Amino acid sequence: MIAAAVFIVKGEPDVSFSFSMVQPTTSEAAATFGKIQAKFPAWSDKNLQLIARGDDWEKLRSAAGEAEEQLAALKEKGIIARYQWPVDLIPSAVHEEANSKPLTDIAAAREAILATVTANGFSETGTALDRMVLEALAKPYKPGAIAELAKHSLGVSDDGKRFLSGSLLVVDEVTEDNVSQLSPLSSEKFQVTSWAVIQADLLPSVRRDFNVIFIPATIALLLTLVLVFRSVRDAAISIAVLLTSLALVNAFVVATGHAWNFLSVMAIPLIVGTGIDYGIHLIFSLRRNNGDFNEVWNGVGKAICFCGLSTAIGFGSLVFASNEMLRSMGTICSLGVLLTTALSVFVIPGLWQRTRH
Repeated sequence: MIAAAVFIVKGEPDVSFSFSMVQPTTSEAAATFGKIQAKFPAWSDKNLQLIARGDDWEKLRSAAGEAEEQLAALKEKGIIARYQWPVDLIPSAVHEEANSKPLTDIAAAREAILATVTANGFSETGTALDRMVLEALAKPYKPGAIAELAKHSLGVSDDGKRFLSGSLLVVDEVTEDNVSQLSPLSSEKFQVTSWAVIQADLLPSVRRDFNVIFIPATIALLLTLVLVFRSVRDAAISIAVLLTSLALVNAFVVATGHAWNFLSVMAIPLIVGTGIDYGIHLIFSLRRNNGDFNEVWNGVGKAICFCGLSTAIGFGSLVFASNEMLRSMGTICSLGVLLTTALSVFVIPGLWQRTRH
C-alpha cells in the first residue's frame, strides 16, 4: 500500500543514462568542466553532431546539401540556434582542375616571391609561414585528397566511404519528448547524434523491453518455484515477498527523486536472487520444523539475517563513493537486500502458517 501510494502521488520510477552520473561529485576538474559547459555552448549538452556519408565525394556533397536544407529549415522553425556545416571543405574535381594551373604557377615563382618580400624589409621569421605555404604548394597534389586543415571534418573509411561531420546547437536540451523534432536529420545519408540523442532514443525501448522481459520472467519464475516446492501456495508466498521487495525499492527511488541508471539496475537481479534463495531456505525449514518459528529462527533464520546484513554492508560501502552512479547502486542494492531479508525472515513464516490454517 505504501508503494502504491507513492506511485500514485509521484508517478513511475524514472530511468536516466545521463553521462553526468559517471562524473565525481567532489572533483575540481568536473566542476571546472561544468563551468566551461555553461560558458561555452559548444561544450554543452545542447551541442549535437551531424554526420553525412557517401560512396564518393560527389555523393557526399549531394548528401551534405540535403542535410543543409534540413538544417536551414529547423533553424527557421526555431529548433536550432546555429549550425556549422562545412560543405565547402569537400574536395571538388571541378575546383581542383580550375585551381591547378594558378597554384602551380605560384609554386614555381615561390623563390622570386620570397626574394621580393625579403627585399621589402621582411625578416626570415616574418616570412616563415609564407615559405611553408609556398613549399606545400610545390609538393605533388593527389586529386581528391583531404587537405590538412579539413581532416577534423572529413574522413575516409577503410572501405572507401566518405564522411563529413559538423555541429549544431539546439535551442532546448534534447529529451525524450522533443527528440522527434530532429527526425528530419535522420536518414540513410546523414544522421544527427550525441549522448543526449542516444539517451532519448533508447529510453522508450528500455521501458518497453523491461516490461516485455519482466512479465515472462515472472511467469517462468513462478513455474520454477511450483516445481521446487511442489505447492502453488508456497510458490505464491515466495513470489509475493519478492514482488513486495521490488515494489518498495521502486517506491524509494521515486520518493527520493532518484532514477534507475546503468549500475543501479543491477539491484534488480540481486533482489530477485536473494529473495528466491531466502524464500526457498525458509519455506523448506518451516516444513521440516512443522512451522515452529523458534526452530526456524535458531537455524536458517539467523544464517539468512547474517548473510543479508553482510551483503548489505558490502554494497553499503559504495554510499561513500564520490561517483553518483556507484553511490546510487550501493544505496539501492543495500536497501533491496535488507528489505528482502526482513520480509523473508519475518513475513514468510506468518504467511506460511496462515495458509496452513
